[in-house]
Amino acid sequence: MSYHVDFQIFYGASNLKDPYHNLKDLAPSLIRRLEPRIGLYHLSQRWAMEKTAPSDPWRRKRLMERLPVRPLLNLTLGITGLKRRGRANACSPVLVENEVPLPGLPAAFHGYRILQLTDLHLDNDDTVLESTLGIIAGIEHDLCVFTGDYSARHDEALLMSAFEALRGHLEGEAIAVLGNHDSIRVVSCLEAHGIQVLLNERVTVTRGEERITLAGVDDYHYFRLANLERTLDGITPRETVILLNHSPEQFRQAGHAGVDLYLCGHTHGGQICLPGGLAPGFNIECTRRVGRGAWRYGAMHGYTSRGVGTSLVNVRYNCPPEITRHRLVGVEDN
Repeated sequence: MSYHVDFQIFYGASNLKDPYHNLKDLAPSLIRRLEPRIGLYHLSQRWAMEKTAPSDPWRRKRLMERLPVRPLLNLTLGITGLKRRGRANACSPVLVENEVPLPGLPAAFHGYRILQLTDLHLDNDDTVLESTLGIIAGIEHDLCVFTGDYSARHDEALLMSAFEALRGHLEGEAIAVLGNHDSIRVVSCLEAHGIQVLLNERVTVTRGEERITLAGVDDYHYFRLANLERTLDGITPRETVILLNHSPEQFRQAGHAGVDLYLCGHTHGGQICLPGGLAPGFNIECTRRVGRGAWRYGAMHGYTSRGVGTSLVNVRYNCPPEITRHRLVGVEDN
């Protein structure tokens, strides 16, 4: 198997007076890597939003609303004796198998296996990497995809060490997108270990003379920089298109853009759920029916993984962490 990177270059608005101004404290090597691929406008906007996030009034309001939740949950769980159980749940990922029937799938890709890892949140749990490696060791797959949220603090040493360990357990190619907790700087860490990051870009995966298209967008949930129009421009109707998106929130646009399979995470499946898996919320601005597991929108198949790591409080209830292996199956067109 091989793939050819088909970068889509868009330089954005021409009235940005000095796009380099926002980039003056970003590593020049990263600027040189990304400028020809995503353009100065996208890169400048992404980095500027990262730097201003702590002082962003909209962001501050959301954080202030959430700040009391962490100590209250920790106190409640400690008093009730549930914290140890929740912590144990969070450290026990399971492998979930998902079969995806796709009309028009090239015959060479029947049975093609995609391993999905998402929402690792490596800086929130020092055992998440070990438990992940324990699951993926020996799991056969043809391609691995990462769908965002690797580390909120961007601990470069942690990221480099983690992805070196992960890459050693992966077969074949690995592709990634960024999440709402990720810095643009994580691109260097990922690509240093042969994990191609897609920022409104796409790659062609080939088997023999047949191919499928794998597209990936920048984060939609917070940065709002996911651009499907640019990413999918020029795709022909008969191509099989798999989209990597950190959040499920763009499912409608993707469905109407001809995407065949939409892979995402972000929601943690609810993380802290009631008995029976009922989630109080998914932290998404769209319907709950795309918040967890397999779903459909028209002809498009979708899957929202519960993810491996945790956010806010390092516990899980009635919502085990997951690593997902998708198996593509060709079916006859109706």
